[in-house]
Amino acid sequence: MRAAPNQQQGQGKQKSATDSRKEEPEFDIGTFNFDAATTEAPEADQESRGDRKGKGGKTDRDREKREREQRRKEQELEQRMAKEKAEKNKSAPKNILLPEGISIANLGTLLGVKYEALAKKMRTLGFENTESDYVLPAETASLVVLDYGMNPIVIETEIDDLEPRPKPEDWSAFPLRPPVVTIMGHVDHGKTTLLDSLRKTSVAAGEAGGITQHIGAFSVLLPSGKRITFLDTPGHAAFSAMRARGAQVTDIVVLVVAADDGVMPQTVEAIKHSLAANVPIIVAINKCDKPGINLKKAKEGLIRYDIIPEDFGGDVPTVAVSGLTGKGLDELEETILTVSEVLDLRGDAEGPCEATIIESKLSRERGNVATVLVQRGTLRPGDVLVSGTTWCKARRLLDENGKELLEAGPSMPIEVMGWKELPAAGDLVLQAESEVCGVFNQAKRVVQDRIRRDEQLRSVKMIEESNERRSKEKQERADMLSGEASKPRETDDSNERELRLIIKG
Repeated sequence: MRAAPNQQQGQGKQKSATDSRKEEPEFDIGTFNFDAATTEAPEADQESRGDRKGKGGKTDRDREKREREQRRKEQELEQRMAKEKAEKNKSAPKNILLPEGISIANLGTLLGVKYEALAKKMRTLGFENTESDYVLPAETASLVVLDYGMNPIVIETEIDDLEPRPKPEDWSAFPLRPPVVTIMGHVDHGKTTLLDSLRKTSVAAGEAGGITQHIGAFSVLLPSGKRITFLDTPGHAAFSAMRARGAQVTDIVVLVVAADDGVMPQTVEAIKHSLAANVPIIVAINKCDKPGINLKKAKEGLIRYDIIPEDFGGDVPTVAVSGLTGKGLDELEETILTVSEVLDLRGDAEGPCEATIIESKLSRERGNVATVLVQRGTLRPGDVLVSGTTWCKARRLLDENGKELLEAGPSMPIEVMGWKELPAAGDLVLQAESEVCGVFNQAKRVVQDRIRRDEQLRSVKMIEESNERRSKEKQERADMLSGEASKPRETDDSNERELRLIIKG
C-alpha cells in the first residue's frame, strides 16, 4: 500500500523527463551534413591538442633538424680536412734524422733503399768509396738524402754558451787604460832581466838557469805615476803557441834584441807573431853596455824582416838599453807611453768581466791558480767565471806581490783562486750572470755543453781518420793481391817423392 505513492513519483519524474526532451529542438536528418561534422571534429581536436602543447613542439622539431644539419656539415668538413692532410703528407718530403756519423748500409735502411741501389746511386754522384761499412759524416749524408728528395735533419743538441759583449763603435767616451806590453825575443837575450830592472824585483834569480819557464804578467807603477802592464813570455820554441796568444792580447810588443847576437831564429818568430797580431813594435837593443858592440849592425839585421827602424826612415822606434845597469830604461818607458797615447787605449770597466788566461798552475797552498788579464769589465771576489771547459768562483784576487785586491779593472793582471780544473793559457774568461737559473747552474751547464761539443768534434775527426785508415788498408790489400797475381807461380816440391832404382844389365 506504501509503494504506490513511490510509483506515482517515479512516473512523475519520467514524465517530466519526457516532457523536457520534447522541449529540445528537433534536428532534421535530411538537412544534417555528416561529412562536415566528421571533418571539423579532428581539426577541433588537433587545435585543442595544439593549444595544450603550445608552440614548443614546432620549435623542438626545427632545432633537431638544424642540429642534424650542423652535424652533417661538421662531418663533411672533418673528412675534407683529413683528406687534404693526407694528400699534403703524401706530397711533403720525408724527414730523415741523421747522427754525426752513419754507415752507408745504415743510411740505406733509413732511406728505405737497398744497399746495392744506394751504392750505385752514390757512385753516380761521384763517391769513390761506397763500401757498406764506410762511415759518412752528417754533412755528406745530408747531400745523399737531398738527392733522394727527402729532408735531412742532423741531430744536434742545443749549446748554451757564453759570448763576449759586442765591442762599442766609439771608445772615446770610455776612460784611458794602461797599455799591455809584451816582451818578446830570443832566448837568453835579457828579457826577464830587463823586466826585473823595470819593476825593481828579482824574478830571474828564482828561475832555473836564469831562463823563464812560464808566462808572467806584472803591473808596473812608473815614477811618472802611470802604469804599464808587462807580459813576460818564454823564449823557448816549445812555447811558441803561448807566445802567439800573448801577442794577441797585447797592445805593444817590445822586441828585445841582443846587441852582440843580433837577430836570431826566435827573434824572427817573435816578429812574425807581432806582425800577425797587427800591433806596433818597439825594438829594445839590450846589452848595449858590452864592449865592442855595433848597434848599427843590429838595426840593419831587422830590415830584412820588414822591421825598419826610425834611423833608416821607418816607423819602428829603437831604444838602446841595459838590463843590468838600467841604462835607457827611462827612454824605453817614455817611448811606450808615447806609443800608447797615439793608440788612445781606452777600457770599459762596467758590466761583466771579460779576461784572458795568461798562465795557470797548481799550488800546494792555494790549489788551482790562474793568472788572468782583465780586458773589459771589473773582476771582484765571488764572481763566477767560465774559461774553456772549467769554471770557478773567484775566492781571492792577488796581484803579483801577493797583495789581496777587492777588484781588478781593464789591463790589470790578477791571480784568481778557486778553479775546478786548470784552464789553458790563452782561453777566454767570461763571467756568468744569469738571473733565471743562477750563476752556478749557468756556469755548470755552459761547461757541460762545451765538453759535449768537443766530444762531437772529436767523433767527427775519428770518423774521418777511420775512413782514411780503411781506405789505406783497402789499397794495401789491392796492391798486395795485384803483386801476387803478377808473380809467376812457383811449384811446390814439398810433396814430391823420391823413387830409388838399381838397374842391372
